[in-house]
Amino acid sequence: VVTVYPTVVMNDPPNAEVCNGAATNIALTSPITGGTVTYTWTAAASSANVGGYSDCAAACSNPLAQTLTNSGTSVETVTYTITPHMGSCSGSSQAVVVTVYPTPIMNALANVTICSGTSPNIALSSTITGGTVTYTWIATGSSGNVSGFSNCNSSCGTTINQTLTNTGVADETVTYVVTPNLGTCTGTQQTVVVTVRP
Repeated sequence: VVTVYPTVVMNDPPNAEVCNGAATNIALTSPITGGTVTYTWTAAASSANVGGYSDCAAACSNPLAQTLTNSGTSVETVTYTITPHMGSCSGSSQAVVVTVYPTPIMNALANVTICSGTSPNIALSSTITGGTVTYTWIATGSSGNVSGFSNCNSSCGTTINQTLTNTGVADETVTYVVTPNLGTCTGTQQTVVVTVRP
């Protein structure tokens, strides 16, 4: 009996994105039936800032699960070139690019003092390159005398420019807790206090 294998093919896995320190979860599949398709791969990173990836020449896991790290401030990638096998036969390789985001960081914020009826115009910025850092915030007033502030959960822009009003006779404050985001990744929050003069 001579076993004749079909041409070994695999389904094209989609590209993926992970945060710093998170694992990939790339399912490797094939339309072939009646036999077991196995997979091997090589891995290459866009820079030395990326770690956690490795080649696999035999007994490779499925899904492809490797915990990737990005120690830099740029968006990096790991490219996996995956080859399907069946018996002694090998098929065409497929490439999967995994984007590895660095931990989102933001530049330090300084507290500010403003007059009632004006905006603090707090600029939000980051040293991250290769991707867009966005910002969200939670705002809390020191009493009912201060108004004009609100939380922002999306499309917040890069400036806190809410017009704040103090109807009392003493200084009030609005505290903003700001979170930097990059892709689906979140970074360390920072707090900035706006003193609003009456």
